[in-house]
Amino acid sequence: RFAAADPFGDEWDLLTGITYQEPYLKWLWTQHNEHRLPLPKLVYTWLLNLSGFDARIGGFATVGILGAVSLAFVFAARRLRGTTEYADAFFPIAFLNWGHFENYLLGFQVSFAMSVALACVWLLSALGWCERRQPASLPSVWRRQAQGLARHRSQRSTRAASP
Repeated sequence: RFAAADPFGDEWDLLTGITYQEPYLKWLWTQHNEHRLPLPKLVYTWLLNLSGFDARIGGFATVGILGAVSLAFVFAARRLRGTTEYADAFFPIAFLNWGHFENYLLGFQVSFAMSVALACVWLLSALGWCERRQPASLPSVWRRQAQGLARHRSQRSTRAASP
C-alpha cells in the first residue's frame, strides 16, 4: 500500500541488466554504487520475475529474511538456555523495528538484508559449533575464555613491569 510497485531510486540503475539490455554476466559483476553484488542482483532478478516485475517483492523478502533471522536467534537462545524468556523479544524488536521502514519499502534493500542474514547464519553456526564442541554451557565456555584472556594480560603486564 505504501511502497511503489515501480522501481525507485537506485533500482532504476538495475534495469539494464534485468531487462537484458546489457550482457547478464557483465551486469552481475558491475558495481552498484560502490558495491559488487552478484548474488543479491541474481536474487532480486529472480524475485522480480516471480512477482511479475513488482518492485515491492524485495520489501516483502526483506521482512521475510529478517523475520527468519529473528526466529533463528530466538530458537538458538532457547536451545542454549533450555527455555524461552521475555528477553528473547529483543531479536524481533532489533531486526524488525520501525526504524527500518525505508528498508522495507525499497525493493533492492533485500541485498543488504541478505548480507545481514549471511552474517547471522555464520554467527549461529559458530554458536552451534561451540556448543557441539563443548558440551558444557556456552556461558561457562565464555567465562573460561575471559579468564584465559585476563591471565594472558596479567602475565604480559608483569613481564613489562619487571626489569
